[in-house]
Amino acid sequence: MIGLRLYTLVWYLALPFILARLVWRSVKAPGYRQHIPERLGFITPIKTTKPCLWIHAVSLGESIAATPLIKALIHSNAFHLLITNTTPTGRARIAQEFGTQVSQAWAPYDISGCVERFISRANPRALIIMETELWPNWLNICRQKQIPSLLANGRLSAKSASGYQRFAKLSAAMMHDINRLTVQTDAHAERFEQLGAKRNKIQVVGNIKFDINLDSAIASKAQAARSTLAGRPCFIAGSTHAGEDDIILAAFSQIIQKLPQALLILVPRHPERFDTVAALIHAKGFSLARRSQDHLPRAEQQVLLGDTLGELTLLYGLADAAFIGGSLIPRGGHNMLEAALWAIPLATGPHMENFQQLHEELSQCGALTTLHNADELAEFFLHCYLDPAQAKQLGQAGFVYLLKNQGALSRILAEITHLVNH
Repeated sequence: MIGLRLYTLVWYLALPFILARLVWRSVKAPGYRQHIPERLGFITPIKTTKPCLWIHAVSLGESIAATPLIKALIHSNAFHLLITNTTPTGRARIAQEFGTQVSQAWAPYDISGCVERFISRANPRALIIMETELWPNWLNICRQKQIPSLLANGRLSAKSASGYQRFAKLSAAMMHDINRLTVQTDAHAERFEQLGAKRNKIQVVGNIKFDINLDSAIASKAQAARSTLAGRPCFIAGSTHAGEDDIILAAFSQIIQKLPQALLILVPRHPERFDTVAALIHAKGFSLARRSQDHLPRAEQQVLLGDTLGELTLLYGLADAAFIGGSLIPRGGHNMLEAALWAIPLATGPHMENFQQLHEELSQCGALTTLHNADELAEFFLHCYLDPAQAKQLGQAGFVYLLKNQGALSRILAEITHLVNH
């Protein structure tokens, strides 16, 4: 317990600086300055006749991963769902997807007083944490109050595991306090075991991110948009980070030399970068349409900036091939499965540490190309458009792989049912 007390003391001492950083981040992302008291546990009390499930999805990626789980739990009509996030993009995605079907709040800081206050107002029947976001006080206080906790779709990269090992005592305490861990692969299970989790607490269930389907309304919108684009060659770079946009635009410069009518859809990962990327596109001499203003580009506009939230899946449906960002620079990559839904060729850069197994398996089945620079990216897009038979084969390989790996959702739901009933 001394380790936890010292950890909590550090949190208390750091709190003024954490709040100051929050305000600083809100300059570029105004969502950070909204509802700040919630981060201290001052949430609106949950009043419901149903048991409340607290589901935490730290950011956008985890919110996307949680979507099929939340939909299934809503459909069951057995629980009231309280969804917490840490970032504005994650919170906005949940709000857009579910509206008033769920309650929302910022996650409390991992300070005992904040967590106690949050739990007293939420009164959760169980805590479900998506993927990796484990906090010592959350888990310790939940155990003390007999609120069972479960890690859903758990993953732990070698880099993250090394970080947790630096705080071995705290990590071991968390592994003791958490009730169940449902994880994506055997490799992740082994890393959690090395942190101190008992093997009988861990179940390898696969990756819930496979349990997605193409909404008919989105499919219809994509089909209509494709008709509006009048058959233009269309390429998308999704979830890009600073340092990648220059490379992508350099590749597009090569593409339009051979395909003058080509359209590039460029979708930055973070909303605070929308204006910066728009300025970069103009500086590179391309004519620009913004999704938030122009809906779809006119014939003379060369780049469509995806500056809206929650539309990435739709925008993938407009493209002949997709590049997934966060991978040309050392950011660990992003989920490729939203694009695989559309059975289009996929490419990433080499930095896919956060999705290493997915990257390897998609590559092995012939569905994914790994690129390193603008020349290779241009070559990939051109090849996909100029060889439609090969492009179809690449896209189908990814779609079949997606279908074959579904099933994690039902296993996680079974674990949640067991958790709340025992």
